[in-house]
Amino acid sequence: MGASYIHDMKEMKGEKSATFTPELPHTGVYEVRVSHNSNIRRANGVPIIVRHAEGETLVKINEGEPAPIDRLFRSLGRFAFRKGRSGSVTIGTKGTEGKYVIVDAVQFIPVKRR
Repeated sequence: MGASYIHDMKEMKGEKSATFTPELPHTGVYEVRVSHNSNIRRANGVPIIVRHAEGETLVKINEGEPAPIDRLFRSLGRFAFRKGRSGSVTIGTKGTEGKYVIVDAVQFIPVKRR
C-alpha cells in the first residue's frame, strides 16, 4: 500500500469495497469526484455506486488512465443529495480480476443548493 491510499491487493475480488459517507451541510446538487493515482497495473471498469437522493447510480472508471482533473480527481457526475448522512459512494472490486483497485479520496463539491 502507498502512504496516502489503500488498494485491494488484487485479492477477494467482488468482496472488498470502501464506502465514503459524508456529512453534507445542505440539500442540493453536488459534483462527486474520486481520487486515484494511475498505473498500468490499475483496474479498468472499477465499479462505483453513488447513493443519492434519487436512488443509486453505477459509474465505472478506468484507474489505469490518469485522472483528468489535475491528475488527481475524476468526476463521477452531479447528483442531488439530502442534508446529512443519507448519501454515499462505494468503490467496489467486482470484475477487476488481475489488477489493483485504488481507493484514495472522494469529494462532494456543492453545485446548487435547494
